[in-house]
Amino acid sequence: MLPLEAARRAMLESFERAQWGTFLLLMAPYSLFFCAVDSLVVRQAVSWFNVPVRYRDVFPIRATTYILTLLNTQVGQGGLAVFLHKRYAIPFWQITGTVLVLLLVEVYQLAFYSFVGAALTGELEQHLLDVEHGVRRADDFMNEIQEYANSIVERTKTFEYDDLADRYARFLIEEIIPALAKDYALADDRKMRAVCGESSGGICAFTVAWQRPDVFHKVVSHIGSFTNIRGGHEFPAMIRRDAKRDIKVFLQDGSGDLDNRFGSWWLANQQMAAALAFRGYEFQFAKGTGGHDGKHGGAILPDTLRWLWSDVKP
Repeated sequence: MLPLEAARRAMLESFERAQWGTFLLLMAPYSLFFCAVDSLVVRQAVSWFNVPVRYRDVFPIRATTYILTLLNTQVGQGGLAVFLHKRYAIPFWQITGTVLVLLLVEVYQLAFYSFVGAALTGELEQHLLDVEHGVRRADDFMNEIQEYANSIVERTKTFEYDDLADRYARFLIEEIIPALAKDYALADDRKMRAVCGESSGGICAFTVAWQRPDVFHKVVSHIGSFTNIRGGHEFPAMIRRDAKRDIKVFLQDGSGDLDNRFGSWWLANQQMAAALAFRGYEFQFAKGTGGHDGKHGGAILPDTLRWLWSDVKP
């Protein structure tokens, strides 16, 4: 007998021996309970990663996606993604975090129910081995997802922070400042405005003031990435060559900072300081021996801020 035929006959025999009445009596209330709890998990995940949603809105949609799940689990998750996109106008790429959390919850809940069933049937030892194997696979899967997510964040951060264009400056001026101005009293005087960051945030802070000195006057850059990630190594030459900006700059770096294929952070910051001094900029450069971290910059931050606003009279 062919393996496929044997499997088909075994399945049919199992269906014939099944106690369908008992099965439905147990599964009907369990399914309702599971759907209620699962909908609560979905609501919480969506509220964490996307937008606040009401439980009563999620429950019927989640119940409907169970029909799709009968065909394929991924199709069911896709149905939920379509609902979030249509109802709340959430881009599909932003729903990824929610779907990953739900997949993780499903993996661990299956492990839990497997444990309970094994305990009731006396097959706990074997099932514990199965669960351990499943958890290891789930952990390996989540580690791969985390590595992929980190790579996406790094690539995105590079375009947002390390680029020398005026995109981030426009983002602050056109979106962030107007939004904050609705709830907070913000100063209009550019000399009251400072941009601060470390690493890629450090070069981003300098780029913002460099591109829009009419809006931002002060810069704090800790361990700034003025290296060849996306052209940051060009800044010293640009400072020496281009029109002088009316900005006030504070740099900090240590001799133990990064040195890799993009360049030397310590040398790059020294080049920045030399260029600023050559053009007569008002600046300070705090030198240390630290590495690529915020310890030195954080320790001197109070003094940094006092110097930065020393030109503003109360």
